[in-house]
Amino acid sequence: MSDKRILDALFQKKCLSKSDYICLLDKYCPRNERDFWSRCLLAVGSGLVLAGIVCFFAANWSRLGDVLKLGLPLAGLVGCGLGAFWKGLEKTSAQAFVFGAAVLLGVFWAVFGQVYQTGAFVYEFFAVWVLCLLPLCLLARNKWLWLVTFYLAVIYWLNRNDSFLWDLQHGWAWLVLVLGGSAVWAVACWEKAGIGFERFIWVPLGIGVWVEGGLIMADGLSRGNIPFYLTVAWAFWLGQTLASLIRKETVLLGWCLLGLAGWLSLLIFDDLENRIVLWLLISGVLFVLAGVGTYWFWRRVRGVK
Repeated sequence: MSDKRILDALFQKKCLSKSDYICLLDKYCPRNERDFWSRCLLAVGSGLVLAGIVCFFAANWSRLGDVLKLGLPLAGLVGCGLGAFWKGLEKTSAQAFVFGAAVLLGVFWAVFGQVYQTGAFVYEFFAVWVLCLLPLCLLARNKWLWLVTFYLAVIYWLNRNDSFLWDLQHGWAWLVLVLGGSAVWAVACWEKAGIGFERFIWVPLGIGVWVEGGLIMADGLSRGNIPFYLTVAWAFWLGQTLASLIRKETVLLGWCLLGLAGWLSLLIFDDLENRIVLWLLISGVLFVLAGVGTYWFWRRVRGVK
């Protein structure tokens, strides 16, 4: 572990190129394959068990009394809490119990709403779930649980403002999503959460920004105006592109170039909608150029000649 910390420090200070860092990491810090696959199987097994619990409630809902409907998730929460305490939060098995508790919290509030017919909107369920997960995140100090909580908050925001997807009057809600997601990505970079972890933030976030930005752009073009918040979308794209070049992150640059190709294709569609073949040809060229640019950058980063 000490060798890896030394290599990480040298790489952060730019004393090593990315290719040299990867080479030395493979040489002096080989991955424990058994430990890696053990973690993967634990994650898959935990996910299947939790999915089975959710499906059990869905399949047997009409046959369960109110006491069982509310008692079983609470019993599972107590069991997960005891399991995490028994194993110790620093162990992977304890973190699996923590994720089990996080899912059972959602199951309990869903059951609670159905039993008592609270009349709440669906998005309010996600708001309560997120609020209950925050103390658990602080206690467990698990970055992946923070990530799950973040996306549950995104689901709440999307459902809370479901009309902003197509309506220029609700562009502020989309703007909050862009700025909030960018802030989360910046925190992950600042905390050095890891490239793999960061991709689970900016890939879905980038898709959301580009897709929703494209829909709003199409609406704005049809009305003859481009509102201010679309400028933020371009700023978001530019920020990700610059970050990918500085950090030599090929995957991020590839998403940025593909997003740019898609946006340009959308822009020219308004002028070429009566000439579909020409539009398809130009769009194809744009996406090919995006792929070629990504491949060229990958070769530069890897030092391939």
